[in-house]
Amino acid sequence: MPVSPWMIMLLMQATWIILGCLMDALSILMITSPIFVPMAQFLGFDLLWFGVLFAVNTEMGLPHASLRRQSDRHEGDSPGQRASR
Repeated sequence: MPVSPWMIMLLMQATWIILGCLMDALSILMITSPIFVPMAQFLGFDLLWFGVLFAVNTEMGLPHASLRRQSDRHEGDSPGQRASR
């Protein structure tokens, strides 16, 4: 059963979103570009468009701002005290 190029692109995007939750964009680029860029070229996708999709999907995977604020708390702080910056 042949797989559509668009289905492969969707799988790449899902991979970027999941990795975006765990790593920063530069690390994801270094890991996935040797695999995904030649695949995108072979499938006939424009590489500029492919790069825009990469940027959007990795940024979508970033934790929400409220989650980052909660992770900035110091371990010694009491539950009611806010972290000062």
